[in-house]
Amino acid sequence: HSDVKIVNLKVTKNNCDGNGGGIYYKGNQPKLSNTELSYNTTSDCGGGFYTDNSRNPRLNNMTIVLNYSQGRGGGIHLVNITNDTKFDIGNSIVANNKTDNGDNENFEQDRNLEKKNTLEKNNINDIKFVSLTDFHLTKESIEALNTGTKGYYYNGNYDTDKDLSGQPRVMGGAIDKGAYEFV
Repeated sequence: HSDVKIVNLKVTKNNCDGNGGGIYYKGNQPKLSNTELSYNTTSDCGGGFYTDNSRNPRLNNMTIVLNYSQGRGGGIHLVNITNDTKFDIGNSIVANNKTDNGDNENFEQDRNLEKKNTLEKNNINDIKFVSLTDFHLTKESIEALNTGTKGYYYNGNYDTDKDLSGQPRVMGGAIDKGAYEFV
């Protein structure tokens, strides 16, 4: 397995009979940036993102919302992360992901998850997106606007990258959390 880098991807309304409704990844060091995972469903675990036996997964500026899993980890499910590795998610928004059992709705992990400057909510309305189908930020998205950290932008060039809409990744002085900058 080799490393994979995914930038500016929208995965929405997928349905999987197994693990990983949005993305299933098994291998070395997945890197995802400026990516939206929304409305994905799975009959097993990891409604939005599922990774198995990956070394040092790094996700930044993700919007992971409204995914569903019949098993565990409505948003993200991690398994077989070794003791000598860690899973980093930074400058991201993770909200309103659900499971059948109601436990571990946004995250389910066996170990070593590091949430770095990540906004996690059970009520998506607290984030103040444009709508439940448009996850751009609004001026009322106070907890996400200009609150990202350059040090947690792992997978690209902080000063020149574009967000998922093609806008400059940094506007207003600092990076916003999630896949989209407020315009």
